[in-house]
Amino acid sequence: MDVHFQSESAPSPGTPAARLARADAGAVERISFTSDKVKIAILCPGPTLPSTWCDDFFPEFDLVVGVNTAAHHYRTHYLVGKDPHVLRPVFDKKVPRPLCGLVTARAWMAKTALLGMKWHPFPLNRVRCLAAAPYVCKAVNSDVCGYSFPNALQFAYDYGAKSIDVHGFDQARQPLDFSGQKGDHSENRWLKETLWLRVLWASWIVNHGRAPSPLT
Repeated sequence: MDVHFQSESAPSPGTPAARLARADAGAVERISFTSDKVKIAILCPGPTLPSTWCDDFFPEFDLVVGVNTAAHHYRTHYLVGKDPHVLRPVFDKKVPRPLCGLVTARAWMAKTALLGMKWHPFPLNRVRCLAAAPYVCKAVNSDVCGYSFPNALQFAYDYGAKSIDVHGFDQARQPLDFSGQKGDHSENRWLKETLWLRVLWASWIVNHGRAPSPLT
């Protein structure tokens, strides 16, 4: 199951990432962005995040996306996540809200709207995943990708990414993330996520974390 691909610029129409972005466009909910020159940073909650990112870098990017608890600690435009321990502190105003809104599961749509934030569904839905990566669906026994980081990558492509810098992508096998939050950080979990990342990853993405490139 070799799903590697390489690209030196934005995904071309034939790449898996491009197919994920365009699969069955008539049935997939689209994000109405038109720019293809957006500089994007994605913050993951790995242990190296505080050593490579600080809010001073925020103005250098057109869009800053926080994955799960990373958005609790840094200034972001969007939080990508769906777990209650990630979203409830936002709704309860215990952590700063992202400036624009959430990329999350449909179950949180109404509550997000009540707080006046924008809401976007996880972009790696059933239509896209089955159309572009049926082999991955079979391998992980799921016809959707529920992991936050791959959905953050697809959101960045949909937004019109010209460049993507990733911080805190470490795939660390330890019980706590950088903020002390528990989660499934097992080897099996990272292996499953990597199957999706091999479809999505492009060689022009700059990873500042410790995880190896999914293309290797």
